[in-house]
Amino acid sequence: MNLLLRFADVHRAWLAELAETAPPAYPVMARGGAKSEDLRNHADVIVHRHGAVIACAVITIPGSRRGRARLHLDVQRAAEEPGLREWLAATALGRLYDTHPEITEVEATTAPDEHELIAALADLGFRQQPGERMRKLVYLVGVSLDGRIAGPGDELDFYHVGESLRDFITAEYPETLPGFARQAWGVDGAPNRRFDAAVMGGATYGAGLAQGISSPYPHLRQYVVSSTLSSPDPAVEITGGDVRRLARRLKAERGLDIWLCGGGRLAQQLIAEIDELVLKVYPVVAGAGVPLFGDRFSPAHFTLASARPLADGTVILTYHPAQEIS
Repeated sequence: MNLLLRFADVHRAWLAELAETAPPAYPVMARGGAKSEDLRNHADVIVHRHGAVIACAVITIPGSRRGRARLHLDVQRAAEEPGLREWLAATALGRLYDTHPEITEVEATTAPDEHELIAALADLGFRQQPGERMRKLVYLVGVSLDGRIAGPGDELDFYHVGESLRDFITAEYPETLPGFARQAWGVDGAPNRRFDAAVMGGATYGAGLAQGISSPYPHLRQYVVSSTLSSPDPAVEITGGDVRRLARRLKAERGLDIWLCGGGRLAQQLIAEIDELVLKVYPVVAGAGVPLFGDRFSPAHFTLASARPLADGTVILTYHPAQEIS
């Protein structure tokens, strides 16, 4: 995995201070470096436990690329060593910035099974290179006039899908149709236009699972946030951890945007990570049901980006997070 990131200046002093003290649980076996004519190695860190090397970080500074460094991080049995990846990155990067303040960009590489490094670096103050497009987390969902995304029993049949809405979905968002409906809607085999990953809550996934649908969107990477469910399908990843960390990790990876497809409680947990809100507002009042953003009072402001009325009375509203409210 490869990612180009920029370091936020505000974190430099903190990172350098953090890196100076190794936690007792992570003894450092060696720190050092070597120099050659065109490549300088700095801030090499090797961590051992019971005589065996379990992690290492190597930062290299190519002589031909001013202001840029490379970080390679390798952690064995990361799940057994909570916090090791973050500390290791902080240690190496802190020493780098202490001795080379001219570095403004770091290219991070890691083994495929160590993709959590991206989230760890984000927590340490990194953001993606401005020249590269960051993936968006998009909450796209159907909603009634009174803000319900489903009925009290998760009913959806009171939403009328007219011809104009059908045309809109198949043209703009064909990947939001579940696998079993794609052939009937004429999009079977159609390429993904906007999303290549879907994140959903346990209730949303469980509703399909109860009907025998273990992989509702086989054309997407699927992530289910739940601490109680398990999936019989290896194509579906169940996670019960920090959902905001999951969102940050996915947004930092390369690919199309990420579809947050429900439900309301999960959307409320992720509201600070939502980059775009797309509402299919149906001309119906539900009266009761599942709210768009859960039921906790926590105001978050959005700015209307576009409004597209359809012939069947449905309106497509697109919002972006408000940058500042005066």
